[in-house]
Amino acid sequence: ILLLFAGVGWPKPVPVNPYYFTKVDRRAGIALTALAGPMSNILMALLTMILYKAVLLLPLPTFLASFLEMVMCVTNLNLAVFNLIPVHPLDGSRILAFFLPDKALRWIDEHEQIIYIVFMMLILFTNILDGPISFVVNGIYGFLWKFTALFMGI
Repeated sequence: ILLLFAGVGWPKPVPVNPYYFTKVDRRAGIALTALAGPMSNILMALLTMILYKAVLLLPLPTFLASFLEMVMCVTNLNLAVFNLIPVHPLDGSRILAFFLPDKALRWIDEHEQIIYIVFMMLILFTNILDGPISFVVNGIYGFLWKFTALFMGI
């Protein structure tokens, strides 16, 4: 709501100069740079899950464990998955651009504003993305749970 009416609430994109990518193709470099944000969210979720499981082993208040699991871990996973949606200005659009042919990229560039408006209407006025996002978040959460169980026994 603040984004629409006050113009705040959306992070500013990090400026990336594609001409600095000398060891990889420019499109690949942009895609890898875009992937860094969601991957950092997943890494943060992994670290907070490890802390969550460590807190479960200690005689600490349960609200600390709940905070680590629900607020830190699940929120980071939701941010990662949401950011991977292939709509500009989200990181998923830059990752998708790596895989698309030039003709498709030109079409997307020409219709970028319409796609963005439709996307904003979908996330603001419907819950159509809730199911797919929850499905992916639950899958990643389950993987992280099993991955940490290998090392922590919980």
